Amino acid sequence: MTTKTLIAFTLLLASGTTALSAQTTTTPPQQDTTKSEKIFSVVDQQAQPKKGMQRFLKYLSEHVSYPKAARENNIEGTVIVRFVVNRDGSLSDFKIIKEIGGGCGETVTKALEKYSKRWTPGFDNGKPVRTYYLLPFTFSLQ
Repeated sequence: MTTKTLIAFTLLLASGTTALSAQTTTTPPQQDTTKSEKIFSVVDQQAQPKKGMQRFLKYLSEHVSYPKAARENNIEGTVIVRFVVNRDGSLSDFKIIKEIGGGCGETVTKALEKYSKRWTPGFDNGKPVRTYYLLPFTFSLQ
């Protein structure tokens, strides 16, 4: 049986979504326990891929495959991965916020790890800062 797989993905940008609009700039930035620099959730200018969002989405579509275990068990849904965009544009501190099983979260995280240093950092008060970024990635079988 041939199964076409469709991986659809959407981006959730911290600065422009209803889900995160309850956060305000008065909320103190969270501290990263591994580094002394603050990690911001809300900034003046959100971090973004250096070559643009379309290119980043194309990269994900080419480097995230539907895990065999997820496909065999008809697992569908949205994985949400949080990561930090550092001041130098590298990515770190990957954390799967929402997992659907079958290795889907790990597959997205591995692709993101390979895309490190291809980001423009977030800026706050004109200075590059470490920022959180949320990436929802939807797995759908068709």
